[in-house]
Amino acid sequence: MLNSFRKLIWNLSAQTEHFKGKERIVALLSRPSALSQISIKRQGVNWYLQGHDLNEFAIAVRKNHSSLLSQSLNEEIEKNNIRTFWDIGANIGAIALPLLKKFNTLEAVLFEPSAEVAGRLIRNLANNPDLCSRAVILNIALSDSDGINNFYISNETANSGVAGLGHSHNRYKFAVGVQTYTGDSLVESKKYLPPELIKIDVEGFELEVFKGLKKTLLQHQPIIIFEHCLYRLKERNQPANSVTSFLESLGYSIYNQSSNIKISEADLNRDADFIARID
Repeated sequence: MLNSFRKLIWNLSAQTEHFKGKERIVALLSRPSALSQISIKRQGVNWYLQGHDLNEFAIAVRKNHSSLLSQSLNEEIEKNNIRTFWDIGANIGAIALPLLKKFNTLEAVLFEPSAEVAGRLIRNLANNPDLCSRAVILNIALSDSDGINNFYISNETANSGVAGLGHSHNRYKFAVGVQTYTGDSLVESKKYLPPELIKIDVEGFELEVFKGLKKTLLQHQPIIIFEHCLYRLKERNQPANSVTSFLESLGYSIYNQSSNIKISEADLNRDADFIARID
């Protein structure tokens, strides 16, 4: 109803000759106000949310955005005295910002290649001044090479998290050029501390990210929590064990996040979150 009213006002304005104060009147009647973004506090973090996106909705209505993932990350940080965290596919900060709030010695690098989503991430971080000195947002994608690559934005209005470096049914058909780097090149630049803990959710491009991080994984052996998304692997004609086999070749053991038991063949044939660590 509100959008229909706004559209009516805009159409009337377009058909009306200009007069002094016209655009100010139109803005008062139809321009979205600050009230379209709701300020709330969850887990000690201040958020500005519109609520239409799944990630925003989850923050708004749950005590914890993703309880199992957050619990696992909390446990790894506490148990291993983690100081540097890379969130690869940070979206609007639903996972990273509560961690920064809870652990006041934690530093984070937040990767989000989608410009629109990164804008919301910037807004949320800026709304928490006490966290800003311990976080950096990189509006880039990690991959297995440095350069400009095609990035496909989600075409699901309620789910910004399905964007990625390849075309898919739930992404727009046209590509946006984004800067990609290897994680190794960022570490070698010495601009960013190497990760001790990584959370990664890049919609089927985990293997490329890990290949670009190979030196860092071998040298620094960070703990990794990653999404095993079967349909994304099938979409790219990759075997179900492509990511896990690569990590195992580097000396990692792979565990089911929910059970903390080493994965089996059955685990590879369903969607799950895995933990990789050097034993």
